Amino acid sequence: MSSVVRFLCFVVFLGSTSLKAQDPNIVFILVDDVGWNGTSVQMDLSVPNSISDYHLTPNIKSIADNGAIMSKAYCAAPVCSPTRNAILTGKAPARNGFTDNEVSTDFTKSLLEPTTRTQIDPADVIIPEQIKLYNSNYLTANFGKWDIDGGGPIANGFDESSGNTSTPHGNNGDQVNDPKRIFSIRDDAIAFITRAKTENKPFYLQLSQNAAHTSFHALTSTLNHWNTNTTPGTLHSNPLYAAMLNDLDDSIGDILTHLNNNGYNNTNTYIVFMADHGALDADANNDPLREGKPSLYEGGIRVPMFVSGPGIIPGSRYSSNISALDLFPTFMEWISNTATNVPSNIDGGSLVSLLENTSSVVTGRNDEVIVHYPHYSAMQTVMISGDYKLLVNYKAGVGGSFELYNLSNDIGESVNLKDINPTELNDLKCKLRDYLVSVGALFPSLNQAHSDYSGLGGTAIDVDNDDLEDLWEFENLLLTRYDGTNNNDGDVFTNLDEFSGSGDPLCVDEVTLSINNLSFNETIKIYPNPTKDLLKIDSKYDLSSSLINVYNMLGAKVYESNFKEKIDLSILNSGVYFLSIEENRQRLLHKKVIVK
Repeated sequence: MSSVVRFLCFVVFLGSTSLKAQDPNIVFILVDDVGWNGTSVQMDLSVPNSISDYHLTPNIKSIADNGAIMSKAYCAAPVCSPTRNAILTGKAPARNGFTDNEVSTDFTKSLLEPTTRTQIDPADVIIPEQIKLYNSNYLTANFGKWDIDGGGPIANGFDESSGNTSTPHGNNGDQVNDPKRIFSIRDDAIAFITRAKTENKPFYLQLSQNAAHTSFHALTSTLNHWNTNTTPGTLHSNPLYAAMLNDLDDSIGDILTHLNNNGYNNTNTYIVFMADHGALDADANNDPLREGKPSLYEGGIRVPMFVSGPGIIPGSRYSSNISALDLFPTFMEWISNTATNVPSNIDGGSLVSLLENTSSVVTGRNDEVIVHYPHYSAMQTVMISGDYKLLVNYKAGVGGSFELYNLSNDIGESVNLKDINPTELNDLKCKLRDYLVSVGALFPSLNQAHSDYSGLGGTAIDVDNDDLEDLWEFENLLLTRYDGTNNNDGDVFTNLDEFSGSGDPLCVDEVTLSINNLSFNETIKIYPNPTKDLLKIDSKYDLSSSLINVYNMLGAKVYESNFKEKIDLSILNSGVYFLSIEENRQRLLHKKVIVK
């Protein structure tokens, strides 16, 4: 029977906001292709369309009602496999190189996408393995979609699973009695919970649903109900999609009831509901969010997320920037009571302090949420920092483009602020660039064989023939909109100068020393970026026959050069030095230099 008429509430909250469970259980429900506005939960009380006007998911809503609603939760990638891999490993796709579902190269396009991993790295320690490293008594299971190969869940630390499954597995089930394998996942989950109860063991249960990924399937009775007894909404109106979500919701309701009947409730069990990315806009309208899967506009990456369990206040709402990468450290802090019981090289942070209202930020990472998807169906990277969102379009025209939005008043991303707020734009570009380079992110490359670049006379590393290597341009978020004569950061060096001198085209990182008198009392402070320390010398005197010497505090010469207007001090360690300009062994100038 449809959950329109059958609804069982999961649990009654017991009142305390400081409840702590010993060896708590975790049920993680990961649904596929469900949009931010695709459920019966209003994600943002100030946004009317942030709740579906047609889909009915009362059991999913019960998780939100009994816990917290995360209104700004983001997936790790706008497609399935990279997000699933990122959740289990805690590593961003940009770091681990698992950025798409498959390897694809199209030599008819002006840009070539980079390679991608297509299976989980066996060297990565994933959630069930980390749990067992802390407490081997835990039982772990993944039922439903796996989609990251590597031998399947059992080969990667899970005790039970549905096997090394992928999207076709969910579409090829018994469509009469088990559409999208919704009910076999339910039955496996109930049997697993029963086993844990019988063995008196704590558990981690991941329900990796195949719904609502295409193709759409639903029970005949549910679809008939939607076709005959419901009125299509303005926002959502597809009866088959709605029926499929209703079957999914029914199965979740059965699991919640089984949990409750066996003593698993808000005092000892955490439940997390999240989508792996947004819905295809053609399948389920994502308005007021822009576009949908696989875009990096909000409709593709902002997802529904609800969390209930010990210490979480029912009906609470959070608008902090949340990432799917935060799940790994959050789960481990719930289990081990520390945010540090995680692999050292993960990218997420713990939500525990936020959810317990002892902090307003995520513990263990910066505020920024970054999604990197350099592949044909989007070829974009975004950084969300506070209310601002920077979006990089690598393939927008020949040159690429940048977009900047304030999500606090423009959730639909309709007003590009890049020309109105250039300071914020450049600040986010610097932060995003530094992050992408630091994790070894892969970028698109220009296709020298494409007609867009015919006649440019470039080489494989400089297709646009601007004397700047293509990869360097992409790594520095210049795309191909600029050339060697541009000066993006407004300092004294052109992009070609920066490229030739290992410089930073986005940040003013050199110091100009103006010599208008031969004084001895000026201190020069050089604050380098990660790549260089350049000093420009501007003088009214003719110093062309002079020497430049740099001495350390002990008087030893550490640098010597004939005079030149730009000198590179990147060879120096941090410390205090003395710079002298000398001519015919006469010291014309002696200045203290502080390198940090």
